[in-house]
Amino acid sequence: VVAATHLFLRERVALKFLRPELLAYPELVARFAFEARAAVKVKSEHVARVLDVGEVGGVPFMVLEHLEGKNLGSWVAQHGPLSLREAAEYLIQ
Repeated sequence: VVAATHLFLRERVALKFLRPELLAYPELVARFAFEARAAVKVKSEHVARVLDVGEVGGVPFMVLEHLEGKNLGSWVAQHGPLSLREAAEYLIQ
């Protein structure tokens, strides 16, 4: 996933690509498509909205809403593991 700017809309977005070397695995290509179809149905402030789906050069991609926030891995590296309660709260979100 990479941050980008939509050229026409001048809006920040996130681009998610399936890595080209994974195209050799039909089950992974199908899983990527399934993820896009499932994600578009999720309506939550905690989940990036899917704005578009397509492929370029045979490589599937999703255009997602760019969400501001903190990287959980970085936070845990700085502060240590989450408590069970904190982890549960994130999962519920």
